[in-house]
Amino acid sequence: MHLNEMAQDLDKLGLPKERVEDLRQELLEEVFSVEEGTEQLMEIDDPSYVSETYQLEKAGKEFWVTSGDIEFGDGKHSEFIILMDMTVGPEGEDLCREFEVVYSKTYDSEPELSLERSRVEVSILKGLWEDFGLLLASTISGLVPIDLPRELVSPKTSQFYKDILSSSEVAIEKDLLDVEAWSKKASALYFFGEIEKAEAALHRVLVLGPPVGWPYTALGYIHLQKGNEALARYLFQKAEEALSKMPLLRGPLAVMDIVHPRGRPKKAKGVKGDWFDEGLCPNCDRPSWENIDGVKGSCPKCGYQYFRKDVEIPFRVLPKRAFFLIGEPVVLEVHVDNTLGLDLKVLEDGGLIQLDARGKDGSSGWEEIETGSVLDKDVIPARTRFSTELDLEEAIPQDAHFWEVLKKGGILDIHGAFAAAIKDPPSREYRRVDILGSSSGTETVEILDLN
Repeated sequence: MHLNEMAQDLDKLGLPKERVEDLRQELLEEVFSVEEGTEQLMEIDDPSYVSETYQLEKAGKEFWVTSGDIEFGDGKHSEFIILMDMTVGPEGEDLCREFEVVYSKTYDSEPELSLERSRVEVSILKGLWEDFGLLLASTISGLVPIDLPRELVSPKTSQFYKDILSSSEVAIEKDLLDVEAWSKKASALYFFGEIEKAEAALHRVLVLGPPVGWPYTALGYIHLQKGNEALARYLFQKAEEALSKMPLLRGPLAVMDIVHPRGRPKKAKGVKGDWFDEGLCPNCDRPSWENIDGVKGSCPKCGYQYFRKDVEIPFRVLPKRAFFLIGEPVVLEVHVDNTLGLDLKVLEDGGLIQLDARGKDGSSGWEEIETGSVLDKDVIPARTRFSTELDLEEAIPQDAHFWEVLKKGGILDIHGAFAAAIKDPPSREYRRVDILGSSSGTETVEILDLN
């Protein structure tokens, strides 16, 4: 099948084609460049204009369906979808023989990440699906469109996602807060059409990790499919914001050797230590020491032995979702990771979960909840993790000023602290150790009013 025949078949879909000649000229001038040493083979020289690329292949022939938007010389913008006939260059680079515009729509100003264009992409891919198998989706979301039939996906692609799902679940079993594993699990669940599970995993990615674009985009596609267009638009906007803030990596990282200014430490054999709560050995001041059980330790440089006064363990209070809609239950997750080789006794009044509400109108309110009462657990055994959920509607009275602040949406800032004691101290020294946990920074979640 030739490129022009495929384009003619897609014309039967009745897609708009506005200012095609102007668009071709802009693409040739701004996006493509002719590969050096060839007469007509082109490559995408500026990928910033491109949003999505789907690669299709059959019988050795490869075609790309690529979309994006570009500005004309008169200030107007055009969304576009082009079909490209691809080949591989002498150095393995992807080169374009020719392209056809199969969709273009003109706007007076720069369009949002278009819901209409997303639907058109799916229509085009469905139109080509019987003749080609999807080889790769290189998109903002990195995801195969949600409403394409999965039984038509190549076995190799399906096995790839099965492997991702399996390995991610193993990683999450080891560490419930592994954001990379949740990200992989979300993409696999999305691929297999497990939409509700994928949605929950995508929220976990956004809550745990730094803001990146693809989880927002994937959630946007999910809610577009559900008919929640207002929420889909909000999520696509968040994706654009996250993408615009992503730092560019420039060159290799510099590695610096840290040399201790005091030279070699004094040797001290069999020295009994005292208490300290810094990350330095009190005898040789070296920034290196090792814990025997997280509490009692010895310096590997000079042999100095000590007990730590304050022992911090991983502790986090997280929203269950990256955002909540007005009327939805606001649920938090509390995670305690006992990394010590000792059982911990939970102190009922040990630590607080602080909640600061900021309304759209500038109002504010706050509440505090005792962490120990939330955990509802007497002992956390050695080297175990414990997680529980906290429904704020059950924990905070409905007539509290806190809810009045958030009745029209706003921001909720969350911070938590945790305190425990060693349940059965093996010696008198251990009784003096304080076990602490504090959520790193403040977690922030939006309460949305999209009406």
